[in-house]
Amino acid sequence: MTNLNNGKSVKLKINDRGPYIKGRILDCSYGAAKELDFVQQGTTEVKVEVIKWGDNEYKK
Repeated sequence: MTNLNNGKSVKLKINDRGPYIKGRILDCSYGAAKELDFVQQGTTEVKVEVIKWGDNEYKK
């Protein structure tokens, strides 16, 4: 994921069913927001690139 406002990037594993707010495509952790430098803003525009698709198996 790349923050389009500052070019900072981080690799994330997306494993949640969210987001739970209309208009968002995903929610990320505080740690990821800190790495991408948008904690103060709360949200930002990002570019999402798939590195590897999951196997669609739910693991407990």
